[in-house]
Amino acid sequence: MFDKKQSKRRPLIIVCSAAALLIILVSLILSYQIVAKHNLAKKTEYKIPPLPAVKNIDLNQPLGFNECLKIANPDIRDSCIFDSFQADKDALYCQQIMDLNKKDSCFSIAAIDQDCGNLCSNLINEDSKDKCYLDVALDTDNVYLCEEIADSEMQGSCNEELKPAE
Repeated sequence: MFDKKQSKRRPLIIVCSAAALLIILVSLILSYQIVAKHNLAKKTEYKIPPLPAVKNIDLNQPLGFNECLKIANPDIRDSCIFDSFQADKDALYCQQIMDLNKKDSCFSIAAIDQDCGNLCSNLINEDSKDKCYLDVALDTDNVYLCEEIADSEMQGSCNEELKPAE
């Protein structure tokens, strides 16, 4: 059935096929290692997109009241609200200020600027409140505001200053 020549070739074919498969396998392993090294060595570049252009900001103008309310830092927030109050002259802004000294300053300025003694009642510090009532009373010639002053000496000065001429 088989001649001797074919039987001698069969092992040679098997050996050659095995060698060819081994060469292919080694080539694949080497090429995988080269690709893996290349990918590890390759740096990934992240491109940061440019920031959008900021339009129409005047750094000399304070932020608006609503923008101030978004500020997390309480000191910066209070200063921003105070600046907005001074720009808009809205006494309602003063209520949002957390720092008691700034809040008192805000209400005192609002009361004097608007000739409104009622705003003095929002002050926390009694000395500041008395001074506020005195200033508004003298500015408006309103003797009734003198009654709101807790310090008796200051109240007396207020009444004396505003008493009707005889």
